[in-house]
Amino acid sequence: MKRLQPIGALLALLLFLTGCAAEPVPTEAQQQPPVTAPAETPEPVEEPPAEPDEEPESMEPEIVEPEPEPLEPGFHEEAGGLYYVQEDGTLLTDGSLGYLDFDSEGRYTTGNADLDAGIQALLAAACPDPTADRETRLREAYVYIRENFRYLSMPHYEAGSTDWAETAATAMLDQGKGNCYCFTALFTYCARQLGYQAYNVAGHEYSPDNDHAWTMIDWPDGETYLFDVQLEYAYLYQYENKPVIDMFKASGSDGIYNGFVYYFP
Repeated sequence: MKRLQPIGALLALLLFLTGCAAEPVPTEAQQQPPVTAPAETPEPVEEPPAEPDEEPESMEPEIVEPEPEPLEPGFHEEAGGLYYVQEDGTLLTDGSLGYLDFDSEGRYTTGNADLDAGIQALLAAACPDPTADRETRLREAYVYIRENFRYLSMPHYEAGSTDWAETAATAMLDQGKGNCYCFTALFTYCARQLGYQAYNVAGHEYSPDNDHAWTMIDWPDGETYLFDVQLEYAYLYQYENKPVIDMFKASGSDGIYNGFVYYFP
């Protein structure tokens, strides 16, 4: 007769057999790693640019340019040009002052740019010293014309006419020679370039039928003087055994200037 195993032993055996049972094999889905959503990349935060270091304030005092002083009324020369400042401090532009004409920039002009340049060059050659006073420069221009130009017989103009001045002066500069009208016109333009109220006269000298031309200038002292550069030239270089005469700023009355008779139109 077999002996029955004790119940405790049977239970122990049962537990042992249960623990040794094969573990279940995971499915393919169970073998895949879990899928997770990608982590969001945070957007970069722009940092404000670093402020530059403040420069230290300069210790040098601020230089303030002085305002130019207003020009006194009257004539002024600048770079070879002649200008006129009016009483209100403005330049005279596009207008006339006596016998002097001024362009849109306020510069004196003969109305002919080439003639303007020629007159300015003559004045510079006659008197290189820009600090010389006006009357000295006028006399130097008078002497320069007398000594550097020669006489040439040319057509005469009607007494009392004045529209020949530009033509006569231009011919004198181009040719280096001319008649009394050319000498006169050239000197008159030089005088105007220096700010003198100068004008040409076509009339007669010595006798009522001897055509001649000369310059008159209304001087700042209120007097009007005669200038005859061609007559002085003739006494120096054309006439023989003639005395030296001075017809620069000649004063006179009743048509007689330094002993010479002039017939005004």
